Amino acid sequence: MTSLKKQTVSGINWLVGSSFLQKGNQQVASELNALTVALADAKK
Repeated sequence: MTSLKKQTVSGINWLVGSSFLQKGNQQVASELNALTVALADAKK
């Protein structure tokens, strides 16, 4: 059985990692949205 300390560290690492992934996904979505708008404006 893992110790409480290991479980705590693992949980904190998971929270930090998921936060970075969420911010990365938001950035990619924003860039794709901006690219789509730019391409739509270019076709006008």
